[in-house]
Amino acid sequence: MGTNFFPLKKLVKSFLLLLSLFYNCTFAQAQQGNNPFEITPRLRTIAITNTDSASTVSTGNPFEIVVPQAGESIEQVAIAKPIKPKRTISEAGAYRRFLFISIMSTLLLLTLLMTFFRAFYQKSYSAFGSDNMFNQVFRERESVGLLPFLFLYVLFFFNAGLFIYLLLHHYKISLTAGHLMGWLYCTAAVAVAFTIKHFILSFMGATFPIEKEVRLYNFLIIIFSIIVGLLLAPVNVLLAYGPENITQYLLYLTLGTLGIAYLFRYLRGLIIANRFVASHKFHFLLYICTVEIAPVLFLVKLILNQI
Repeated sequence: MGTNFFPLKKLVKSFLLLLSLFYNCTFAQAQQGNNPFEITPRLRTIAITNTDSASTVSTGNPFEIVVPQAGESIEQVAIAKPIKPKRTISEAGAYRRFLFISIMSTLLLLTLLMTFFRAFYQKSYSAFGSDNMFNQVFRERESVGLLPFLFLYVLFFFNAGLFIYLLLHHYKISLTAGHLMGWLYCTAAVAVAFTIKHFILSFMGATFPIEKEVRLYNFLIIIFSIIVGLLLAPVNVLLAYGPENITQYLLYLTLGTLGIAYLFRYLRGLIIANRFVASHKFHFLLYICTVEIAPVLFLVKLILNQI
């Protein structure tokens, strides 16, 4: 019994001795930082082992492991975001975007005005074709005020400015570097020209005994401009998005229609000033040539010189 138990006891002592040596070796390695059970960051290990072979060019992959450069920490690389290249818009793309913004803006303004001032549009259309209706609308304006007609007048400025800009762009005449600023410049030019015309007429009415006739003619200009603004709205849409082979014919047709409309306005103006035309022919012709005809000829001459 004693002889059989002796080998088993010796075997247990040997096992305990080996276990003690293994524990001591493991503890010593842990003290030196070489613990085999220590969990190290995967990014740090890959960055150290693949410094020479890894590519530093970002491909935009969010799961790509970026190798830190000299002087960078792992935390800086981990939180760094890939730099997206700037998108550049071509000239054709910028012009298409401008057309969309300008056409949608004018159509939205037209929709709002037609919603809130539909009755005044109808009155303007009636006053455009009939002298009696014009006098009636003018008398009604004395009671309701001029503000609703001025709102409709503003739409004419934007549509006329857009038409002039599309006309200049068709003949490759550039005003500014940006399309939107060019449209605003044309709109401001139309607004300033008509404002100066109204100012000259008001000055003449205050200086000479023709105040009533001047007020009638000022209102006639507003009525005709409102109708022309409505006419230019679909024309601008066709110039912007219509086939290129009809652009030239559409421009000629529009310019001819505008010429007829303004000639009709001049004839209506003669009816208003009929009692002064016979006795003041020179002054009347001087006004027509200076205020009405000269600005139009100057604009046409400017366009022809740039073509």
